[in-house]
Amino acid sequence: MEQQKIVMWETLSQFILPEIQRVVEFAKRIANFTELMQEDQLVLIKTGFFEVWLVRMTRMFNRQSFTLTFSDGSYLTREQLELIYNLDLVTMMFAFAEGFSNLHLNDGEIGLFTAVVLLTS
Repeated sequence: MEQQKIVMWETLSQFILPEIQRVVEFAKRIANFTELMQEDQLVLIKTGFFEVWLVRMTRMFNRQSFTLTFSDGSYLTREQLELIYNLDLVTMMFAFAEGFSNLHLNDGEIGLFTAVVLLTS
C-alpha cells in the first residue's frame, strides 16, 4: 500500500508540474502583482497554489466517473486520489468541484475569483 501511495504521488507530481507554471503565468497577469516584492509573490503563489489549482481544476472533475482529468488527457480516479490524500480531503475536493460548477461561472468570473483566492492566501 505504501509503495502504491509513493507511485501515485510521483504520478500526480508529473501532472501538477505544468499546472504550477500556469498558476505562475496567471499570477503575473494580475494587475500590479509583479510590482510586489518577489519574495511576497513567491509566498502568495506557494501558500495559495492548492486552492488556485483546485479552482482551476473544478471543470476537470467528472462527477459521473469520479475522475480528475488533466490538460493532456491523463486522469486519476477517485480511488487513486484517495491513496495520495485522504478520504475526507478527496470527498471535499469533489464536493467543492460540484458546488463551484453549479455556479456556472464564465472564464472571466473564474479568473477574477482565482485572483482573489491567490491574493488572499
